[in-house]
Amino acid sequence: MTKLAIVSILFVTWSTIAPVISFGAGPSNKPGPKVVSKGPTRVTAGRLATFVGSGPLTVLGVTWAKGSAHGQLDIRARYQASGAWSSWTNLGAQPDASEEEAPAARRRGAPAERAGTEPIVVGQATGYEVQVSVKGGGLPKDLQVVSVDASQTGAPPTSPANSASAEGTRPWIYSRADWGADESKRNCTHPEMPSVKAVAVHHTAGNNGYTASQVPSIINGIYTYHTSGLGWCDIGYNVLVDRFGRLWEGRGGGLDRNVQPAAQMGFNMNTSAISALGNYSTSAAPSAMVDAIARFASWRLGLAHVDPKGSTTLISQGGSGNRYSYGQTVRLPTIFAHRDVGYTECPGDNLYAAVPTIRSKARAYSGSAAIFDPSINFWRMSTNDLPAFRINGSTASSQQVALQVTNAATGALVYSATTSSLWQKFSVIWDKRDAGGVVVPPGTYVMRVTSTSATASALPYSTTVQVTGTPVPPGDPAPEHPVNRTPGYFYTGTHAWFTSCGAYSTATRCYVQIYSSRWKRNNWAYTDQGYSSWQGNRLAVTGRWSDGVHAYSTNCSPNVATGARSCRTVVWDANARTWVIDSMVWLGDGR
Repeated sequence: MTKLAIVSILFVTWSTIAPVISFGAGPSNKPGPKVVSKGPTRVTAGRLATFVGSGPLTVLGVTWAKGSAHGQLDIRARYQASGAWSSWTNLGAQPDASEEEAPAARRRGAPAERAGTEPIVVGQATGYEVQVSVKGGGLPKDLQVVSVDASQTGAPPTSPANSASAEGTRPWIYSRADWGADESKRNCTHPEMPSVKAVAVHHTAGNNGYTASQVPSIINGIYTYHTSGLGWCDIGYNVLVDRFGRLWEGRGGGLDRNVQPAAQMGFNMNTSAISALGNYSTSAAPSAMVDAIARFASWRLGLAHVDPKGSTTLISQGGSGNRYSYGQTVRLPTIFAHRDVGYTECPGDNLYAAVPTIRSKARAYSGSAAIFDPSINFWRMSTNDLPAFRINGSTASSQQVALQVTNAATGALVYSATTSSLWQKFSVIWDKRDAGGVVVPPGTYVMRVTSTSATASALPYSTTVQVTGTPVPPGDPAPEHPVNRTPGYFYTGTHAWFTSCGAYSTATRCYVQIYSSRWKRNNWAYTDQGYSSWQGNRLAVTGRWSDGVHAYSTNCSPNVATGARSCRTVVWDANARTWVIDSMVWLGDGR
């Protein structure tokens, strides 16, 4: 059982942390890491705190009461090992746990959430000195140094690591059990993201001279600091890599699942985080480590068909230490470094300089037949719609691309076609017809794209599409608003309306354009795409029809990034229901 000692300036208290409910394997019989939190040794003018401590320690960090940090913090640390002092290392401040972690139900007895620094790995140190200064404010409340002694935990893994992996396959990654994770410390479940669009590269800072056998205890120390020191759900990184080129599982939940990390503030969503053990501000990143990062990035991005040498769009979630404000859209490489999005030295100048090499290696490890960035134009169309389903993408080389369409309910093959990528681009089309040219019945279908080169086969890409029948099924609800016969703009707070009327020889004919709730009145400009509030009825299905009183035409556009759709419906009154539309304006999202 982990013991926590709290030593403040005025009092000394010893207590034992209550165990939290386990939802994995329980702790082993080995003694757990020892966590010691120590208050300042000296405080000068309320703006400088000095900490001096001794005793065995593996990982070191500084924490404080969340929400109490004001002004610019400057935190640096050094440690003593084998009788000699290290140089000073700057510790980047982590945000509050509530900012860094996605919302999740916490387990009873979980440690309180605190703000703090990134941990520094000190190996097997016997002492430390930490200085905390602040500009433009006072010191944070309840300031403490947290030292973790994990030297007696973990053991060298018994499974041999792979020195190489086949193209596009998963590299060998040691499990959490291999580094001795106490699963009872995982105090909440991990949310899963829709997808992984990029890999973020970090370093842990601190000692580079660790041995292979010390690695499990180092990872255990980081895990303990994140969970017991900061109160996080789990270790922040999805994967860690040591200087020997060995990969280690970090966050629980599944390496091939889209488990959200807690590593790069504001940019955890849609990313996977890997951290290199050591300080690469002062030392070169070993070639084995660089190669291992590339292999992991290639495999992890490959699961989502992301090009390791490509770029992607991420949306900042804001927070302290972030280079980008909340909601800002940022174009980033699909393999980027922590410092690209945060005010930090991480992952050190030398590893940062190796990131372009990591991208090139990762692309090479993707194989000669990889499929990158596939996207589909629509997820649902009726049998009366003119457009066809189209999947566009790119390939690692000029290669053969095949499409198979099957009935999702029966698995029966409906349609197949073969083409070749041209200039590493491809497009495959299905017009909702079977091999005999007959329009398929309404239902759910699976479109599967495969690709082969002269030497390899790609990981297939599959997506599900819906073919609907008559756009207005029996019992469909009536429109939410009657046809307005007064020209002009109207806004109900949930929908926008525009009526236009024209005088003809026998009647005045009007039509109304109805915009879904995701359209804004400001110049009637499209600002945000999401599901229409009418999702599921005729006003959210592309098509044209008449109910005997009014005529309708709806155009829906997919959002390639999220799968969401936005629709606009044009409604004619009884006098105009037989009009034939030659064209209609669609204000899309600019793609």
